[in-house]
Formats: sequence, structure tokens, C-alpha cells
Amino acid sequence: MPLAPKSGAPAPAARSWPGAPGLRVAVAGGGPAGLGCAIGLARQGHEVHVFERLDTPAARGLVSRERSYPVMVEARGMRALERLGAAGPRSAVRRHMAQREDFSFDALIGSRDALVQGLLEHIGESQAAWPGAVHIHHCCGVVGVDLGRRALELAPGAAAPGAEAAALGAPWDLVCACDGKNSPVRESAAVQDPDLQVSHHEDFTWYKPITVDDPKDLAPGRRHDLDGVGVVVLPNGTAVGRVGMKGAGKGSGAGQLRRMGLHTLLSHVSAEEEAAFDSRRVSSEGGGANASRLVAGGCLALIGDAATSYVEARGGRGGANHALEMAASLAEALAARGCSGLEEALRTWSEGRMPDELAYARGQLGGPPDTAPYRELSAKGKGQGKGKGKGKSGPGGAYGGGAGQFEAAAEPRGHGFEPYCHGQKGWGGRLGAKAWGAAPDYASPGDLPGAAGWQGKGKGKGKGKGEGKGKGKGWWWGGS
Repeated sequence: MPLAPKSGAPAPAARSWPGAPGLRVAVAGGGPAGLGCAIGLARQGHEVHVFERLDTPAARGLVSRERSYPVMVEARGMRALERLGAAGPRSAVRRHMAQREDFSFDALIGSRDALVQGLLEHIGESQAAWPGAVHIHHCCGVVGVDLGRRALELAPGAAAPGAEAAALGAPWDLVCACDGKNSPVRESAAVQDPDLQVSHHEDFTWYKPITVDDPKDLAPGRRHDLDGVGVVVLPNGTAVGRVGMKGAGKGSGAGQLRRMGLHTLLSHVSAEEEAAFDSRRVSSEGGGANASRLVAGGCLALIGDAATSYVEARGGRGGANHALEMAASLAEALAARGCSGLEEALRTWSEGRMPDELAYARGQLGGPPDTAPYRELSAKGKGQGKGKGKGKSGPGGAYGGGAGQFEAAAEPRGHGFEPYCHGQKGWGGRLGAKAWGAAPDYASPGDLPGAAGWQGKGKGKGKGKGEGKGKGKGWWWGGS
């Protein structure tokens, strides 16, 4: 395991580009996004410090009863691991995650903690050959960033030995916000940088993780459906699942699993785990925030869910794959910077990446084998709402304002950034009739002044009272 620097050791001053041999990088968050950034940047000769609020999975277990859940690294994530040099046949990631047996392409399946532990062990085993270095600080929560000082702000009394000294060694050349959909680093940066605007959305799916103590007859390498609960078996024989908490009264009280009728699942669960499940806190998937750009203050990069959360009423899919790909793309963008300064390199990366982030947020995920840019894939949007008020209608499309639900993409530099809003706008379709939904074709920001969106056929529910003039083929947009 990489070691943290000695407590109190002075940190060198930040170095500017170009001409500096390496950057000092602070990464907030030690999940797939943060560790992916650390690997990619250390391989280029940069010194990276990762600050993670939780203990290492090696301490809490690859199947954490309170947190872990099934995750799959699909073709997109595998390609990102290859770009980061962490997908070899003997890699630590492959030791901790099972090969997906029912797919014809290379994919892994396991728990999120298993993926994180594999990346941690890869760093420990490989970084001696890298020109840079990675320092991991667990049990160290980051609560914000000071863009002016280029410094991280730590939770009082939460810093592990050595972590506080490292964090206080500001300024950092680069700060990577990899701290999830509720990112405190992103939120504090948005207050300081007016060019960074953040839109929040709520589309939660509530669930509890469950440990399957007796995975008899459940083989690794596939997702097992037990009464509708997806269960994944790790190579070490442990297993984890995720139980969706739906309906009145579910999520509290005694005997929840039995009241939910999960008798097939119960045959693999111990009495101790059944009792522990009743008192386990309910977690949420889905919801989050989407940023108008991926950089702030000339020194901050947003990665993974801290940058873009998939908007969809039933939660997202492929978050680990998205996070790994973003981390690889940032590392490659900085490696190809040429004579550019850091701020210019980050801005170029953000502008080039934003069309894919907008497409990912809208649900243009593709299938597990897909590795094409998100902007080239089909959308999986869905929504529902009633639009009231005045709008416009025409032979090709219509829209109406008012109460309802609206999920759209916004042009990164446009005025009136208002993507992914709920309870604000409803949309109508042809001549004020029905239109919502999935749109297969991405339109570049230049196609509509101050707007970026998708073109396609709408489906779902939406009512709007339209009057006036309109044209097009059912465009939706969020810029003005």
C-alpha cells in the first residue's frame, strides 16, 4: 500500500507549466475516478496525493455490509483500464473481480469495493516503475476547496496521520474532484468561480446492500437474479447484492426481507445478516448534479459523478465505467499538452469532453459492448410531466412552459444554463401533442444559437398548450 508522507514534512511549492518536470496533484475521493486519475498522472511523472474519507476496503472488507454493491466494468471501462495500464492478464483488478462469463467480450463483474481494492493494489505493485508517485490518505474527508490558495479543506478532526500536513502543503498545481455526485469540492468551487454553474436533480432509487453469506450454487462471473435482487459472487467466494426498497413500509421495521417476499434470497442469507438488514440505513442511487463545465479556477478538474450524474428516473448505469474513462481522458489530455500551460490544457480538455458529458447525462450510454463516444450513441431518455402555460407550436415540434418535469442538455458557455430541472418545464410535441424522451442524434452547439440538445422522436408523457410559431424536428435545449 502506498505510504503517506511523514507528518509535518514540508511540501514543495507548486510548479507552473511548461518546463516543470512534474505537478503536485491533490485528488479528493479514492474511488474508481480518483484512483484512475492517480494512476494516469503518476505514470506521467506527477506526484499525486489521494484523500479518501472512508477506510480502505482491505480493512472493511471487499463486501462491505454497509456500503458495497455490485458493479460491472464493461467494454468502455476495460478500455479505460487498458489506457491506464491496469488491465493486464495478471492485474490486481482481475484478481479481485470475476471475468463476466456470459459476455462475448472482455468484461469484469464484482463489487465496487473489489474494484477499488484492485486499483489500490495495482498502485502498490506498480508505482516503483513510474516516474511519479501516489500517496493514499484514508479516513480523511475533504469538505471543500480554496481555489485562490489552491488548497483542500479537510473535515475538522477527520484527518489521518500525515494527511493534514500533506493537505496544508498548498498550493497544489492541480486538484481533481472525484468525490461523487454530492461533491463538496464541486459545490464550494461553484461558489468561487461564476463560470462553473451546477444543476441539481433528484431521481432517487432507494436500496440497501446485502451480504450473501452462503452463495451455494452461485458461480462467479455473472449476475444472479434472486427474487429480483441482483447478486454477484467474487472470486474469493463472498457475494454481494442490492435490494431495491419500494413500497409503503419497506425500509423500516423487523423482518423486511420476509415481508418483501424474498424467500429465494433468504436461502442464501444468514440469520445474522437478515437481522442486520433491518437496521441498515437506506442508500440511494440516481440523482446528483451536472456541471456546465469540467474545470474551475484554472486548477480544478471535475471527474466522474462529481462532473456529471446520469439523469434518469430509475437511477444510472455504468458510473464506474464513465469515471474510469474520464480519468483516462484527463491524463491523456495533460500528456498531450505540448507547450500549453495547465489552465489552457484543462480548458481544452473540458471543451472537448463536454459533448460526451452532455450525452452521458441524457442517457446515451449504449450497450455493455459499446466504446464509441457517448455523443454517437442512442439516447435512453425518459420523463413525464404536464406542461402548462404558453408555448410555441409548429409542424415539427412544440414546447410549453410551466409545472412538470424536464431533462435537457445545455450548451456549456450559453446564457441561462438550466439543464436537468424538475418541476419547472413540460414539453409538448407535434402541434402541442405528446413528445418527450429518447433522441438518437446529437446536435452540436453551433446548430442552434446558444443551445445544445438532441433531435429525435419523443415518447412518454407530456402535455403542453402551444400557440405561436415553431419549427424544427422536436428540439429540446437548455441554453438561451
